[in-house]
Amino acid sequence: MRQVPTRFHDKDRRLSQPFRSQAATGISGKNGILLAIEKANGQAGRGRRKLELIVKDDGGEPQKAQDAVLELINRDRVVAVVGEMVNSRSLAGAPVCQQNRVPMISPASTDPRLTSVGDFVFRACYTDAFQGG
Repeated sequence: MRQVPTRFHDKDRRLSQPFRSQAATGISGKNGILLAIEKANGQAGRGRRKLELIVKDDGGEPQKAQDAVLELINRDRVVAVVGEMVNSRSLAGAPVCQQNRVPMISPASTDPRLTSVGDFVFRACYTDAFQGG
């Protein structure tokens, strides 16, 4: 089993989501994450730290997505990144997560190259090849 970097043990349980605030996929993704956090926090035992979501708007641009992920990791000290929803922005943020050993999961990025970035990058959907794309 992989050892979790020690910096994760001493801080709040912060999750992040870089997304485009004007896009329906970003809004629905954020709402889904908030529902899951609400449920998890409601089931958290006494004395356990609660999850918190930190959201950054990437304006729909890969460079801004990469910058947002870097800021979320270095300034906000998140323990995981949920997103991006779009291939180009996921591919921009994934190397930052991999280099910093912060898990990233994309709920909607189908580009097969995404998970080849490294062992800290995941997807929760089918790839383009499987979908016939």
